[in-house]
Amino acid sequence: MKQKNKCLPCLILDGNQYIFNYLNSDPVRKNDEKSSKSTFGENTVQFVLYLDGILDEDCFINKKGVIEYHDPHCKNCFSNDVIKKSFNKRKIYLENGVSVIIKVKRYLCKKCRKYSQVRLNGIYEDYCNFSIKMKNKAIQLRTRGWDSLRNLTWTYNIFNNVKMSYETIRQSLLIFDGLYYLNEDLKPSGYVAYDVQWIRINKKWHYRHVLFDIVHKIPIAELLAKKEDSKTTKNFLKNSIQPKDSIAIVTDLKPSYDKIMRELGFIHQHCTFHLLQNIYDTISPQLTKMKKEFERNLKNTEVNLSDTQIKEKSKQFINDYKLEINEYLGLIYQLFKQQTYNKAIQYVELLKRESINFPKLLQDYMNEKFFPEYKKFIHCLEKRHKGKLDNTNNQIENYIGNTMPRAHKKKFRTMEGVFNQIMLQKNGWIEKRNQELTF
Repeated sequence: MKQKNKCLPCLILDGNQYIFNYLNSDPVRKNDEKSSKSTFGENTVQFVLYLDGILDEDCFINKKGVIEYHDPHCKNCFSNDVIKKSFNKRKIYLENGVSVIIKVKRYLCKKCRKYSQVRLNGIYEDYCNFSIKMKNKAIQLRTRGWDSLRNLTWTYNIFNNVKMSYETIRQSLLIFDGLYYLNEDLKPSGYVAYDVQWIRINKKWHYRHVLFDIVHKIPIAELLAKKEDSKTTKNFLKNSIQPKDSIAIVTDLKPSYDKIMRELGFIHQHCTFHLLQNIYDTISPQLTKMKKEFERNLKNTEVNLSDTQIKEKSKQFINDYKLEINEYLGLIYQLFKQQTYNKAIQYVELLKRESINFPKLLQDYMNEKFFPEYKKFIHCLEKRHKGKLDNTNNQIENYIGNTMPRAHKKKFRTMEGVFNQIMLQKNGWIEKRNQELTF
């Protein structure tokens, strides 16, 4: 195998920064006494650029400063039966922003009769002047937060002294092909969380389905789809986790989830935070109705009161009623702080006896919606699940909120653009989490 040279003599530089060889010798042809003498005269400074960083293992620089293959071949049919021709000049940018023109060898294939030239795909992609390493800096910036293509262009101009086009940056950010991601390197613990994020693209809603491992604290799978129906949810979960790993799952209180999780063999834990949220959502319209009825009665009984006084009294009435409801909600939420499953069952029996003293709206909700299915909220207290299954889906909501914040959801025009940004943010989120675990 030919010895690999690591520099180019007399290179054409199209920039303001140079590497000088002040000695009047050629480092490439230093073993050749005759050719080592400079042909530019005794007082000429010879420009030498060390290019070991832009060559892959398949290439070397010959004595004429042309990059060749160690094993010449055709890039079209991969035949080794090729004829060496002249060279092509190719302009590339180095890491410091200096542009250089290098010489790459041309070949003619005897088999397919097509021309090809040396490729630097390990370092530079075809038809691109910027190295893969330089373009990957845009990916590193996007993993730490969303930034526009315009701002990324300015960043390259400031720190690398190059003007990279929007399209070049956009293409480099496309790290993921498709709208489905599966973490095949992860061995699931069996305890997972599932949630859906709504994203509006071109005035249409799209849905980000996320499956998250609670024990390992890492995403298992993600899907960006146009639907959020039961079929999409079931297929996503079925394709993302094996039946042997489907032990328990925590979700919000969407009614259709119960049937899906039962069919897939999951023990279904309902999120206790969403329980309180659901209680408020159910009671709020009735509180508004009570307030209007209270104001109407005041107008009929207290004719001397002004409209402002009536509104103040009704507001005070509702606030007092809310305070009473919140006191009893605190008692209800003590259920999820019980130490064992059996103690939780006993506490539920106590709540059932005391529910006659609850405010009417809260009493109706507990009797109709909570007591008939309260066990779905306390699976996390069972001995076999304790310490593994959460009673809320806070972990997955934290991950979703950090990888696609609300302020960024309206900045994308295509599903592919959204999903690639999610994947970039995911990688940054995992990297940051791993760093925190090492401290």
